[in-house]
Amino acid sequence: MTTSPRFSHAVMFVLNDKNDCEEFSTRLSGLKESVPSLLDVEVGIDELKSPRAVDVLLITRFENQAGYDAYRVDPTHVAFLEWAKPRISNATVVDWSHA
Repeated sequence: MTTSPRFSHAVMFVLNDKNDCEEFSTRLSGLKESVPSLLDVEVGIDELKSPRAVDVLLITRFENQAGYDAYRVDPTHVAFLEWAKPRISNATVVDWSHA
């Protein structure tokens, strides 16, 4: 039996250097293999380059908020954040529960 996601976390990133988008995306996608509480990871890089666009979108899905809380402190996620922070100009987050 598969577990249905009940909690999602999305982050929209604006990067300092647009040339970092591919590596940023690859590293985010790799979190799924290393973080046990992650049920799904979706990463998108903006293609249309509209003036209002962000560079990279991350959507993660968890069984519940406890799974998200475990992700936040997971060593692989923390290591990603340490690598990513100097490369991020702005990040906007949305977290929500599913009915």
